[in-house]
Amino acid sequence: MSDQQLDAAISLLGELRLSRGGETVSLPASRKTRALLVWLALHDRPQRRETLSELLWQGTDDPRGGLRWSLAKLRPLLGASLQADRDAVQLAIERDLDELLQLQSDLSNADLSRLEVMESALDAGYLPGIDCGDNPNFELWLESERAKLRGLHGELLEGLADLHSDDPERPIHYSRKRLGLEPGDVAANLSLLELLLAR
Repeated sequence: MSDQQLDAAISLLGELRLSRGGETVSLPASRKTRALLVWLALHDRPQRRETLSELLWQGTDDPRGGLRWSLAKLRPLLGASLQADRDAVQLAIERDLDELLQLQSDLSNADLSRLEVMESALDAGYLPGIDCGDNPNFELWLESERAKLRGLHGELLEGLADLHSDDPERPIHYSRKRLGLEPGDVAANLSLLELLLAR
C-alpha cells in the first residue's frame, strides 16, 4: 500500500481510538469487530480470511459470515487503508505504538511532553475492551500483546525518571508507578530505594 493511503490512524496506547483524515471516528460497538481491528493493526502482513474466521468466530454457525459482517462495519471507517480480497485482509494504518518505539530508541533527544502524554495514555490499560473469552487462541495472543505493552510502559517510566533527574520529586513519582506495574522487579525496587535514600 502506498503512503497516500495511510489516512487512518489508530491509538493502541490506553483506550482504543481511531481517526481518519485527522478526525476521530466512532468505533464499532461489536467487541469482536474491535478485536479484529486491533489484530489487523498489529500485523503488517496480509491475514488469511480462514485464519481470521477461526480466530474470532470459531464455534459459531457461520465463521466466514461473522468476518464479512465485521469487515463491512470497518470499511466505511478505514477507507483505502483496509484492503481485502477473497483470500486475505490487510490493514495499513498509522500507529501511535510505532511513534513510542521510535521515541524510546533515542530518549535523550525525544520530546518530553509527548512521552508524558503517552505514559498517561497507558494508565488507561493495555488494549482494553476487546476481550473475547470464547476464543482462547485470541485471548492468548492478547495477553502476550498486553505483556509487551506493560513492559514498554515500565521502560517508559524508567526513562522518564532519568529524564527528570534534576527534579527531586518526578523521578520518585515515575519509579513508584514503575514498581506498581511489576512489584517483584528487583531493579525497580532498587531504583526507587536509591532515589528515596538520596532524597
